[in-house]
Amino acid sequence: MGKKYKKDHARAKAVEATLGGLIGVSVVMLIQLLSIPTLDAALTVSLYSVSVSIPLASAALLCEMAENHFTFTEETWYSFLVIASGSLSTAVAIGAVFYHFSRLAAGLFTILSFSGFFLWGHHVNVVKRANTP
Repeated sequence: MGKKYKKDHARAKAVEATLGGLIGVSVVMLIQLLSIPTLDAALTVSLYSVSVSIPLASAALLCEMAENHFTFTEETWYSFLVIASGSLSTAVAIGAVFYHFSRLAAGLFTILSFSGFFLWGHHVNVVKRANTP
C-alpha cells in the first residue's frame, strides 16, 4: 500500500495533457514508420520503442483519468514505473529517428536529454528541501 493523498486536479490535467502529447507524438511516428517500405536498424529501434510507449502512456493516462472522480488517491508501485517507461520509450524512439538522419544530432539529443533528467532530479531535491521543516 502506498501513501494516500488528496488528488490535485489541476496537476492531474497537466499530467493528462503531457501523456496525451506523448501518445500523439508516438502515433504520428508510428504512422510515418509504417509508411516506409524498409526500415534500417535505427528506425526499427524507433518502431519497437513506439510500440512500447503507446500502451504504457495510454495506461498511465487511463489511471490518471480514473482518479479524477475521487477526492483521494493512493500511490501505487507501478504508477511511476508506467509513466517513466512510457516517457523513456518515447524519448528512445525520437532519439533513434535522429540517429537515422545524423549521429551528431542523436548524440546531442541524448546528452541534452540526460542533462535535463539530472537537472530535473536535482530540482526535485531542492524543492523537497525547501518544503522540509
